[in-house]
Amino acid sequence: MLYGWHHTNTSLFPENIVAWLQIDGNLTKKLVSLGKHTLSLISQDYVNLPPEENRYLQQTQTHGLIRNIAHIINGDTLVLARTVISDNLYHQYQKDFDNLGINPIGQTLLYHRQDMQRSAFEYGYVCAGQITQPFENIFTPTSNVAARRSLFNVNNTSLMITELFLPKIQDYDLP
Repeated sequence: MLYGWHHTNTSLFPENIVAWLQIDGNLTKKLVSLGKHTLSLISQDYVNLPPEENRYLQQTQTHGLIRNIAHIINGDTLVLARTVISDNLYHQYQKDFDNLGINPIGQTLLYHRQDMQRSAFEYGYVCAGQITQPFENIFTPTSNVAARRSLFNVNNTSLMITELFLPKIQDYDLP
């Protein structure tokens, strides 16, 4: 996936999407407050990482765990999330990751940790046609999709979370 990331420029996005992009902290908590929340695990596989994501993780290994999920509120898919977990972090906490199931990674493994640090967000668009498996079976974009990503450092190892905000999220006001 090619993103074209920007560190601070949110002026490229519609105003009602900017508020969602700039939510600090746990996005899942905000989504849960909107209505009936379902988390759908699309895939979770230990694979050879795409070069761009591997570089972002700043790791020398080429493998890692990729977890793709969908946040569904009241039957509407609002956010697609891709978590890329470095090889080192995966092997340190393999049992936790392997048993995560449909539980949200932030609430289950990240936000309660004292040794967790999160980078500033980067913002970008995922262009129509660039969403590849497994997301294309859930959502086929007709235009660019607003996205953000950040790096989590846990015990001196990293994982990246990329969140794609689907157009339907504009129908929901922030709580």
